[in-house]
Amino acid sequence: MEEENFLKNVNQDLFSIAVDEYTKYRYSDEYDAAWKEDYKYEILEDLNQELSLEQVTSENIVSVVEKLQDANPSTGSFVHWSNLDDLKKFAEAKPNEVLELFQNLFNEDDPLNERITAFRSQGREFDSNISLGTPLFGYLLAAFGRNKYTLFKGDPFRNFAEWFDYDVPSNLGEKYEKYLNICKELRTHFNENEILEKEEAELLDSQDFIYSISEYPALTFKIAVSYLSDFSAELASYKENPENFLEKIKQMDKEFLVEKMEEYTDSKKIRKIRYQILDKILKDPNSVSLDTLKDIMDRVSSNYEENILKSWDEFKILFEIYFANYKTPVNALLGSVHEILREKLTEEEFTPGKVINDFSWNQNFGSTRAGIILFPNRNKSHRDSGQLLLDFKGGKLRYGLYLGDKVKTSQSEDLVEKDNPEYFYLEDVVDKLKSVLPIYREVNKKYWKISPGSGASQWENFLEGNYIAINWDELDYPEKDIHEQAEEENLELDPDYVEKQFEYFTKEMKQGDIVLAYGNTKILGIGKIVGGYYKEESLELFPHRREVEWLHINEFKAEELGEDFYERVRLNRTILLLDEQEFIEKIKSRIESTSYYWLTTSVKDLGLAGKLLVTGLLLVRLILKALIDE
Repeated sequence: MEEENFLKNVNQDLFSIAVDEYTKYRYSDEYDAAWKEDYKYEILEDLNQELSLEQVTSENIVSVVEKLQDANPSTGSFVHWSNLDDLKKFAEAKPNEVLELFQNLFNEDDPLNERITAFRSQGREFDSNISLGTPLFGYLLAAFGRNKYTLFKGDPFRNFAEWFDYDVPSNLGEKYEKYLNICKELRTHFNENEILEKEEAELLDSQDFIYSISEYPALTFKIAVSYLSDFSAELASYKENPENFLEKIKQMDKEFLVEKMEEYTDSKKIRKIRYQILDKILKDPNSVSLDTLKDIMDRVSSNYEENILKSWDEFKILFEIYFANYKTPVNALLGSVHEILREKLTEEEFTPGKVINDFSWNQNFGSTRAGIILFPNRNKSHRDSGQLLLDFKGGKLRYGLYLGDKVKTSQSEDLVEKDNPEYFYLEDVVDKLKSVLPIYREVNKKYWKISPGSGASQWENFLEGNYIAINWDELDYPEKDIHEQAEEENLELDPDYVEKQFEYFTKEMKQGDIVLAYGNTKILGIGKIVGGYYKEESLELFPHRREVEWLHINEFKAEELGEDFYERVRLNRTILLLDEQEFIEKIKSRIESTSYYWLTTSVKDLGLAGKLLVTGLLLVRLILKALIDE
């Protein structure tokens, strides 16, 4: 995509949504968060009035760089301080050389990318480790001539390029030059369509558009959600009417269709059908109809003994052709939404990878549904997890708590469905997701067995101190690698085992998890983990600890939870994950029965008033339970 054709070739639907939401964000009060970019207009205006290239000399070049340093804001900086610091050192050591580089940087007889490259090359001759990045050159150029040049920020431009499927050059000079050309196109578009609430748009408005749609989460989210919702609705209409789908493909860029057809050359089965329909479209699009596609499907299918069309229809065959043109921006937008929600829910430890399903998730058959999910990083799969979900299907949005198909729980899903994204904002989703976090945590809660020392020797300490602990006092954590220490200390245990036990105790056991203290064939107590890992430095025995709230302290034989349970927990391991659902349900019952343990064990010690109080509480419990069951 050539730079001068950027707006001609851009995804017009996405671009229109981005411009519309940007202007709302900048000028209206529809969003809770405010646009706060006035400062850069003011700073560049002041610098343009104060600085003149003709007045820069070898005697004051260092002072000019210092002025740029002073003007560079600490919050929302134009360039990292290290770049200006390195430029100042360069100017102090080589004032005449840097002056000449400044002058050449504005010499429009040479291409801009060559001017920037020459500046960087001489800088590296002075110091091979010098930092002179693209934002520095955007700042230098805009500080002297904001009408011709503008600021540059790397991450926003990369995000912008992903959204609009634009290839960013790796060469620094070429990158800024292409970026500047896009900004010029945007400025022209803003002025010709009178988009901004000002007499004339400037290059800094283009920079601000690219920056804001990427860096303001509420704005980014709204653009992404609006586009993805519209796109899902469009696919749903094509699924309902594949003839319109075919007509849409016939109108796609010819160069793109040629590339897709070449991709299917010498293919078989479904790919051969795609090749042949594209061949006909490119030769004579007016002669191609849905009947043409059906004829091709029948003809190709007849060459195979098995039914190759068993799982395929017209929509699924055409989908891959069409979606290939949108896959990159769709995934970029889903990725942006995913990242924003993660940052809004920092108290949760989600799987580090992005779990994103675009519209091709269904074995590439094509779907009208796409979305993102968040689930705990310690779980094997989203399928066995309670999930925080946001998805798009047929123009509708769903968000809230979703349960994977392998989750066994009495809890129910809790999803909100919206038909129209127009008045749908980031805070709506965040508020809902936060409201379902208690159930999300409950569903994803893990159950553990821990042995309180040999022969349960530490149980009384665990109980009285409200903690659980593991020994290995000779191991320093997290200061040193556990595996290496276990080898060096000759613990007579497999270092892999010791390392895994520490991983369980310090990382995988989360606050809210349930732990069973087991020893001498008995469950001594059941507790809830309420604190993170800490080390009691003053102790030699069992210094590695987690704070626990004990929920059940009436010991009972492990076999009461089942013969299989006893065989499971008696394994010679300090910590053991209990993931069998039948055991978990029995443990839950024990905890629930203990909620009223003090009532049943202490009534005999109460006077008449106390007994009446207990009776009243029990009646309230029964009434509430009856209401819930109804």
